[in-house]
Amino acid sequence: MPQERCEEQARLALAAVAVTNRVYDAKSALDAAKEKKLDTEAYDLALHDAREAEWHAIAALESHKKEHKCWGIGLPRSAS
Repeated sequence: MPQERCEEQARLALAAVAVTNRVYDAKSALDAAKEKKLDTEAYDLALHDAREAEWHAIAALESHKKEHKCWGIGLPRSAS
């Protein structure tokens, strides 16, 4: 079990946060388009793509934590 900060986990966590922000932005844009009664097809597609990317980013982070046995942000599970 790693005893030091796991840089790969930190990188994957930041990527997951970034894509989660992308989902939030896409949802906000879709809501704004609906409010303005615009065609929402492109906004729906953007939200779908962002959600799919979010799912993959979170899955990659969880897979890394299981494989590398690192938990928390760069800490072994026993320390979190």
